[in-house]
Amino acid sequence: LLALYWRRQGWPENSIEHFLAAAEQEPEMAVWQIELGYTYELAGDLRTASMHYQKAIELEPKNHKAWRAMAVFSAQNQLDLHGIGLPAAREAYLLNPGDPTGADLLGWIFFLLEDFESAERFLQHALQQAPDLASAHLHRAQLLLAQQQSSQAADCLAEAIRLDGDGMVGQLARRLLEQSN
Repeated sequence: LLALYWRRQGWPENSIEHFLAAAEQEPEMAVWQIELGYTYELAGDLRTASMHYQKAIELEPKNHKAWRAMAVFSAQNQLDLHGIGLPAAREAYLLNPGDPTGADLLGWIFFLLEDFESAERFLQHALQQAPDLASAHLHRAQLLLAQQQSSQAADCLAEAIRLDGDGMVGQLARRLLEQSN
């Protein structure tokens, strides 16, 4: 709990020692490696973050959350999308095929790789499964903006804002909407 407290206060460096202690007490649990990866990422140490995400996958290779964490890390930091992000997103999707966030993640990564056809397919799949998934609306809007379809993108951004309000996705959608006008 102390680790989460420090991280939420904006002091990821202070939380690392507490997550390391938890990982030492439960060395077989991927969750601590995922938390360490995320905390090191927040602290700006991407190399160490990557090692912890990889360790999570090694500990629990059938845990879709470990694969998802690695894929999100790769996408957010634009790190080796072909070699790390896409394979990790695919594995997360295969391990949990009913989860629309997996389709959304694949769509987002395909968008970042500029494979717009695959991105559209996975984003549409995510939205069919979960029409209230704000992140899928945001990612589809980004795709539409890249394809010069600003009117449709504005609709997707408005929906993301409606669904997420002042949350992180809603804030990003609001900024994109302001920039596109």
